Amino acid sequence: MFWKRGQNDQEIISPDSSDQRSSYRAHPLSTEPIRIEFKGKTLFVKDISAGGLSFCNDNFVAGDSQLITLDLPEKNVTITAKTEIIKIDRQGVCHCRFVGLRDDFVNAIHRYVMAIQVEEMREKRRDSRKISQSGDMTI
Repeated sequence: MFWKRGQNDQEIISPDSSDQRSSYRAHPLSTEPIRIEFKGKTLFVKDISAGGLSFCNDNFVAGDSQLITLDLPEKNVTITAKTEIIKIDRQGVCHCRFVGLRDDFVNAIHRYVMAIQVEEMREKRRDSRKISQSGDMTI
């Protein structure tokens, strides 16, 4: 469930894999943003997975790394992890990886990502019900 759709285990662990992030990414809910401090600047996490996270660039360079602390809204979990910027894309987003993340933190992130997935599915169901209900009113 945490891997990208259509990707099998062999592709994930292959050194030849073209995918730099094999874990499913979740965008924090706008009502519960995740903030981190990186190089003295407070930033909002754009997306997160058990492999890493991304945030908007603020004069960082690829290779910058730091021990960060982030609070997951799900069950108020605090995670400490060394985070390294592996790439900054053309849109100015820093793509980072976690280095040496503890197993219990990996599991906490997986639980958080799954909770986001469940919430997204609920939203889609609510939206589709609203559409089908409004469609029933047409003459």
